[in-house]
Amino acid sequence: MRFNNKSSSRAYRGAPSIASMDSAQRHSLPRFRRYSNRRGHSAVTEYAALAKAIAVKFADGAVYLYDMDCPGPHHVERMKELAKAGEGLYAYISHRVGRRYSSQLEG
Repeated sequence: MRFNNKSSSRAYRGAPSIASMDSAQRHSLPRFRRYSNRRGHSAVTEYAALAKAIAVKFADGAVYLYDMDCPGPHHVERMKELAKAGEGLYAYISHRVGRRYSSQLEG
């Protein structure tokens, strides 16, 4: 969050200047690998296993980062295992992780 220290015409001076979601901090995309999708019906298309996180790209183009803070180390390690195996990742995210991701990346 950036704070605007300049005086403004706002009634409350010193109010923070909140950037829109589009200009929020952006993460550079890691190198992705194609998800094997052994069962043939996954919404996951690609993934990138990082040291302490995993980025997952879905069929609609959305890319989400899951890390040690959100949803936590247990989930991240399990998601990496499933991604490498090429099956069960989407089901795991849907049933165990849900919308608990660290951030949405630009795809």
